[in-house]
Amino acid sequence: MSTLTDLYKIMNREDAYGNRIEMSKYGSLRLILASENRERGIGGLLITEDEPDIVYYVKNSKEKYIFKKLKAWGINAFVILNLKPTDKIIIKTNKKNYETTVKNVLEKGQYYFFKEQGFEKQIFLPLEEWT
Repeated sequence: MSTLTDLYKIMNREDAYGNRIEMSKYGSLRLILASENRERGIGGLLITEDEPDIVYYVKNSKEKYIFKKLKAWGINAFVILNLKPTDKIIIKTNKKNYETTVKNVLEKGQYYFFKEQGFEKQIFLPLEEWT
């Protein structure tokens, strides 16, 4: 079973390029790229009392951010690779909540590297793979 304290130790990292992922003690995640002078909120990690063995990676987004080339949602690869296969991912939009498991993303997702370095690596899962 993971706790937010365990995840906090894993998620607060800097890569070889000077990019950082930071997690607050409450689970919110942000990405700070060395090449940019700003932070990006990339969602948050949540553990519920009802399902203490499951970590939820929850991200608020907008439909316009669907990767059009693949018709897919992108998720930060570092975050996904540090969760268990049974953990769940939820992307909330104003139209729909998309849900899947880490296992599904790892088995059916496709990597894209927009900055070709470190934490900016993403895994894209096509829309038809989400419930």
